[in-house]
Amino acid sequence: MFLEMDSLITVGCLSHHGLAVRLHELHDAINILSQLPRAVIYLDAGAADAVPAKKTASMLRRAGVSEIQGFFVNSTHFDWTSASIKYGERISHLTGGKHFVVNTAENGRGPLIPRDRAQQGNEILCNPPGRGLGPLPTFNTGYSRVDAFAWIAYPGRSGGTCRPGSPATGVFWPQWAMQLVRHADFAVR
Repeated sequence: MFLEMDSLITVGCLSHHGLAVRLHELHDAINILSQLPRAVIYLDAGAADAVPAKKTASMLRRAGVSEIQGFFVNSTHFDWTSASIKYGERISHLTGGKHFVVNTAENGRGPLIPRDRAQQGNEILCNPPGRGLGPLPTFNTGYSRVDAFAWIAYPGRSGGTCRPGSPATGVFWPQWAMQLVRHADFAVR
């Protein structure tokens, strides 16, 4: 079970108290979900270009990552698989060796970096042109702490109405899906 995409990556605007409440809510969710028989739970740890590994590891520890299988990375970003692995390894080292999963659903061509990063952020996240499917889902990743490459995001679902003709967030968009297939690159880059 992949527990709440962007659960930690979006807390930057919270007050100290708000962050404590948020991490307590995630810990409550972990406590409840951990009671399900055979449930294997991973908590979202964001993406390498969003929050430093040290800060993410601290939040994961406070949210109760020690009580579950581990965490997942790159769920809503297009970062390269290799960068996600490096980020995950740093977090793993800081969380007692927790295992993790890398989302590879749409990262076969890596992130699309905007010309003005100061104004537009580290990457374009809303239906960026030229992106493709990434490494195929597998449990045989070749990395001891990477439990799987998984298509956690749903390939083909729109990231929003940011481009002309694109549907609302979460709506399956055949043109976007076809672009992901045309530009697929299943290698770990």
